[in-house]
Amino acid sequence: MFDAGLTPHAAAAMIGPQMFDAAACRKWVVVATRGQSPCCPACGDFLSAREVQRLLDGKGITCAACGVHSSPRSGTILEGSTLSDAQVVFILALLHWELPAYQIAKLAGCSPATVYNWQHRVSA
Repeated sequence: MFDAGLTPHAAAAMIGPQMFDAAACRKWVVVATRGQSPCCPACGDFLSAREVQRLLDGKGITCAACGVHSSPRSGTILEGSTLSDAQVVFILALLHWELPAYQIAKLAGCSPATVYNWQHRVSA
């Protein structure tokens, strides 16, 4: 039975990023960071349906217009991040619940500095 008095911290401690579906998280992250109609981060040309699907599948693309290769994270706030898509979704959920950064870091398996970094990225 669901406990309506369950706190966000207790709920987060019961789950973790490993419980999130990796493919679903990747698709959410791609759409959240690139929008519904993704463009090439180099030239701004709209991507074909095939290129968009490759991004949703976590694969890189080569823009037909400019020839630049990019990954699903290229040109987004996730570029250079080593967090998994599941960790990103988990951290964002815990930030929404306003848990302290040190608790989020412990639950998500990252450093408090990473959580502080994400707090600033999403509040900017």
